[in-house]
Amino acid sequence: MTIIIDKEHPNNIYLVVANEVAKLLGKLSGSSNNDKVSQATDVARATLEKIKSDVEQRMNELERDAEWNTFSIAFYGETNAGKSTVIETLRILLREQSKVEAQHKFKKIQSKYFLTDAHFETLKQSILQSQKRLDDFQKNLTNIDNHSNYSRHGGIVRHDLNKMDFI
Repeated sequence: MTIIIDKEHPNNIYLVVANEVAKLLGKLSGSSNNDKVSQATDVARATLEKIKSDVEQRMNELERDAEWNTFSIAFYGETNAGKSTVIETLRILLREQSKVEAQHKFKKIQSKYFLTDAHFETLKQSILQSQKRLDDFQKNLTNIDNHSNYSRHGGIVRHDLNKMDFI
């Protein structure tokens, strides 16, 4: 369910919330052939009616007592609970001008430097391949170290070093 609030007229939020609750009640107005479903629907409808009444009462109080023509929300909670994440998400979803500009700048940089998922995946694969080559090289060095005749294997080490492709 998506609720759209007109940013230019925030006092309409009361009407929007009331309409959404009414829609939910409308969806519960149908009947069912199943007795258990009907009973559950009746309980849900009764509960929602009470909630609707409480919401309407509180909205009337808020509307009556509102001192400004803007809607303010306060967030509080423990450190690292996600308050800033919620606030930043709301700023993006409500298309705050500074966020829109920042997104535009990011997309421009992303395009300029080819910062795509496919490019990152290619880099990741390249890094994994290089790591495998380094691991293989380390095993070869360990094997050489385990032998007593180092001079016989010196050529192998130089050959392996020459084969390595480093990024």
